[in-house]
Amino acid sequence: MCSSDLTAPALLVLSALAAYVLATRLWGWRYGIVAAALAGLVLQGAYGSLADGRYPDLTSAYFLITMGIAALVSLYASPSPRSAALAAVVGASPVLYHQVATLYEVLLVVLAAVISLPYLLYLRRRHEALVVAAGLAGLTALAVCYGWYTYGVGWPIASNSASSKAVSIVLGSQPAPSAGHVIFAVSAPIVWLGVLGLALLVVMLRYERRPGPVLAAVTLIAWCLVMYLGSRTAADGFPQRFERDLGAPLAVAGALAAGVLLKSAWQCYRRASVPRASIALCLSAIVLAVLAVGVITTRQLNTETRPAKLLRPAAVAAGAWLSAHNSGGTIVSTPMNQGITERSVLAMGGYTGLMYYSPGKEGTARSLPASGVQPLIDSQHVLEDPVSCAAAAAISRDDIRYVVLYRDNDHDADLVGFQADAARYRRVFENRAVVIYAPRSVPCAG
Repeated sequence: MCSSDLTAPALLVLSALAAYVLATRLWGWRYGIVAAALAGLVLQGAYGSLADGRYPDLTSAYFLITMGIAALVSLYASPSPRSAALAAVVGASPVLYHQVATLYEVLLVVLAAVISLPYLLYLRRRHEALVVAAGLAGLTALAVCYGWYTYGVGWPIASNSASSKAVSIVLGSQPAPSAGHVIFAVSAPIVWLGVLGLALLVVMLRYERRPGPVLAAVTLIAWCLVMYLGSRTAADGFPQRFERDLGAPLAVAGALAAGVLLKSAWQCYRRASVPRASIALCLSAIVLAVLAVGVITTRQLNTETRPAKLLRPAAVAAGAWLSAHNSGGTIVSTPMNQGITERSVLAMGGYTGLMYYSPGKEGTARSLPASGVQPLIDSQHVLEDPVSCAAAAAISRDDIRYVVLYRDNDHDADLVGFQADAARYRRVFENRAVVIYAPRSVPCAG
């Protein structure tokens, strides 16, 4: 077993660790343990994240962004050159990892500046405001440098970066989910505990006068609001991603709610003078919360202890053959099965194209490659009508070296057409699940 087989699943522990760090920084280690449990067991399952290919998004949105907020809270609590440098370095790191997390970072930095600087200046804490401004300025400068390096020369000033086209075509292309869908995307216990925790933060703001805790609470509330509002509009291009990543701040806020409920129950148990009605109400809330969390946790653990295989051995063998015979060019592949796209085949073989979309999907801008719609049309010509002149032109134009066909998905390709035209398609690999053809550039008969 290679080291990546162990490291990749272990990376998901970072999500729980980040929730622990932030909640501990805000309210203490007991709340940190609750936040880690919510983030690690209730919010997200390790196997589900692996199956859906969420490693980059989870690591950036659930770990790096959360750690950036924790560094910002430390900067608010004790403004100093050291805490400002820490906030700058940690806060800018998501830009290196994920484009959508970069969007989160931009929104959160703007909010942090709008919230903290006027508030500190209003309190006449000019030194603290200067240190916070320096930290945010350093974060912005590092983020711009990271973005310039990662996404291409010209970003964000010019529009000729390597990813500007890919980002622009998805704006407004994904419909926002319904208001109640957040319960399914994040899980009901996280939503209800998170909402209760946010309500407790609002109540706490009425009695808190220290700048650090006030800014920390407002930042957490603003983080939740930004993620929720981002999930309500298609203008940002990623409403479903905003909705799913809302779970990170809600898990931390939910830790406050769960901790307060447990603490209240313990105090009611120790004090004989507490009315029975209050004790019953508190115990009922705790029992409901424990049941809701327990059901989701049991379901997650059951999924993770009995995982299904993502890739069959036959598909892995085909991917290994493609990797060993990769001499450049591109390939075309049908999807493996529902939920696993042809991108897996491209990755195993070390190729970057061509993508294949089912008929009709290329008419929408969602997730189209930066090269445009033409490669998708070419892949459709090759798979769906392999003996046509359009397919011959696509093979020559895109330098297609191999065509990968899955027997289970015969509705995505004309298998008979490939078998009938042996002069154009030479079979080079075959097992019980996969057939690979090497196309030849031959003149089209018309």
